[in-house]
Amino acid sequence: MQHVVKEDQHAQLRTAAPPSPTALPTATQQDETLEYDSMVLLSELEQFGTRLSDKMVRTSKVLALEYLTDLTNRIVEFAEQLPMAKTGKLSLDTLLQRDAGNYTQLRPQHVHNNRLALADFADLHQGILRHPHTFEGLSDDILRVVTIYLSVFVKAYRTPRIGEQWRTLYKGFIANLSKAIRDIQGTQPR
Repeated sequence: MQHVVKEDQHAQLRTAAPPSPTALPTATQQDETLEYDSMVLLSELEQFGTRLSDKMVRTSKVLALEYLTDLTNRIVEFAEQLPMAKTGKLSLDTLLQRDAGNYTQLRPQHVHNNRLALADFADLHQGILRHPHTFEGLSDDILRVVTIYLSVFVKAYRTPRIGEQWRTLYKGFIANLSKAIRDIQGTQPR
């Protein structure tokens, strides 16, 4: 009897139509993929946050800026994988141009190939060391960019319940990142 059942199961598997390679993923499948990728991203971002909390980084604006730049570039890289990025509306350059009045230090000329270019901050390194408000402006601008991108990531979810969960997770990350930035700003001589 078991042999007959197994043969029936195998026959059903052989006659079942293979999934169509052109079949579009469902909203649930898209959200599951995005959620997995988001977990990996958040883990990476939390590692950056941990580095920013390191005592050596808290006393070096230049090193802190390097980590903030890397963190931002990782977020921008993640954004490029989202379907909405293909429309061209989700690029770092576009964001900085469209919203230029809300940034004190960060400008479109600091972006190359849709990434913040640390080399462009080389001139600023001297300014950062001479003018403490330069780092404050840059770090606040970067925090603003990160916040905007993470809110866009939440909107990429098609299932509201999952989007709300990620909104909460990202808010927690932003709060921790903001605290780390404020600590760096506060530990620097003025």
